[in-house]
Amino acid sequence: MNDLLQSTFLRIAQAKDLLDDAAIEEIKGIQALDRMLGRERSVARICKRAGYLTIRQIKGILRGVRYYFARQADRRYGRIALRRGFTTRAALQEGLRRQKITLKRERVLVRLYRFLFEMGAISYEEHRVVLQALVAEGSRPRSPSGRIDRVRIDRPHEQERSAQEAHACASLDMSHR
Repeated sequence: MNDLLQSTFLRIAQAKDLLDDAAIEEIKGIQALDRMLGRERSVARICKRAGYLTIRQIKGILRGVRYYFARQADRRYGRIALRRGFTTRAALQEGLRRQKITLKRERVLVRLYRFLFEMGAISYEEHRVVLQALVAEGSRPRSPSGRIDRVRIDRPHEQERSAQEAHACASLDMSHR
């Protein structure tokens, strides 16, 4: 995990009252010590190993991190579309509202441009121009293929949970990839 992701992870954990200031300072201290020793461990792995968070809590926080960055990217997307005159402020607000409702009801994060397409508020050509503008200003789409348009964030079934938790433990430290 890069530093921005890790700090966002810690902020969300603190906002959800899963970690307090003392725990965060200890986690940062462990991470700093690891770095001095030439090791890189994510804050998620440190939280798990130190007993601060369970796998389930970590997965929930990671869903929150993905949601936070997707919404942030969608807001940048919306500002560019608005600035270029491709859509209206009302359409953007409605798209973001639908996105939030869909997440709560269906536990699926659908990207803003999908709702704008459904409402007829933006065309495919305009969408491509907005993506190019995002790249030009230093933002980059999450996937070159554009396939990250629906992200399922529901809870795993009970029988699948143990296998998924074992896999999550093995992949907690994403900084080695």
